[in-house]
Amino acid sequence: MHDSLLYPPNSRQLSDSVIGQVVARHTAPTSRAEDTVLNFSNQSHRLPPTVEQTRQVQSENDSLSAAILRGNSRTTAAKALALHRQIRRKTQQRYRKKLLDKRLTLEGDVRQLQAQIQQLKVLRDTPQRPIDKMAKWSMVIEYVRLFRNGFRPSEPVSELCRGSAPSSSDIAYTQTRFIQSIMAPDVRTNAGYGVEADLEEWRIISLHHVDLSYNLACLERGPEDSVVAHVTATTLVTANMLRRALPRHVTDEKRDEWAAISAKLVGQKLEVSTTLYFGWDREISRFISTSYESDMLTPLVRLLGSLEYASCALSSPLNVHHWSSNQCH
Repeated sequence: MHDSLLYPPNSRQLSDSVIGQVVARHTAPTSRAEDTVLNFSNQSHRLPPTVEQTRQVQSENDSLSAAILRGNSRTTAAKALALHRQIRRKTQQRYRKKLLDKRLTLEGDVRQLQAQIQQLKVLRDTPQRPIDKMAKWSMVIEYVRLFRNGFRPSEPVSELCRGSAPSSSDIAYTQTRFIQSIMAPDVRTNAGYGVEADLEEWRIISLHHVDLSYNLACLERGPEDSVVAHVTATTLVTANMLRRALPRHVTDEKRDEWAAISAKLVGQKLEVSTTLYFGWDREISRFISTSYESDMLTPLVRLLGSLEYASCALSSPLNVHHWSSNQCH
């Protein structure tokens, strides 16, 4: 019955009851007209910004940029200030360190000067044990020590040599009393006889050789119970020394020669090997003679480079033997 042409083969599966039970699986589409109206309605509220709104936004952006710049400027200024303070701190630290170093140096110099003052006070004092009980070797050592920087009295030698002269703290007074205690009154010297002649020669040599220094090298036993002392004498050649040594009446040729000598010698140090001789008398336990020999030729030739120039210098008061040979006072 159902196989007729009027009924399809699957009519049972497509019956009204079966089709009626099928449930729709998607929502029904909305109306396109409704969507268009809604979209138009939304777009109608999004109008382009006005000029005032644009200016307001630009002003806000400018304010924000200025605030950022101000913040950056404050940061840069703070960094610069911190760097400046750091530099100032380091500068102050260096300055304080410089002041501290200077103070420490001054304190060291003061301590050194105080030590030198104490040494000079010791030199000023007379030897503790009696001089007549000292051996002749000790006398020579003490002689070189006391006169190692020359003899520069503040009063005439004749006044110092007087037995009635009052006691003084001057080193020249100690030197004078020491010479009088170890030498005979008529002692024979390079400059003549007597203690006064010996001290006067010392005074004149020290006057012309300002920076004078004697260093004892060794002692030897000499002939006839004498003592021989080898010392090195050092002196600084100054312009004043050369002016004093220049002869008063010289030719132009000699003056040019002296100019060349002065140019080579000024500011130089002369190291002169000197030998001191002390003749001893056992009976009176004193020295009866004292003399010296200085080799000034060798250092002058070394400095001047010419034997002729050295001979010219030795014929002037620059030579220590000049004073004893000419008896200049």
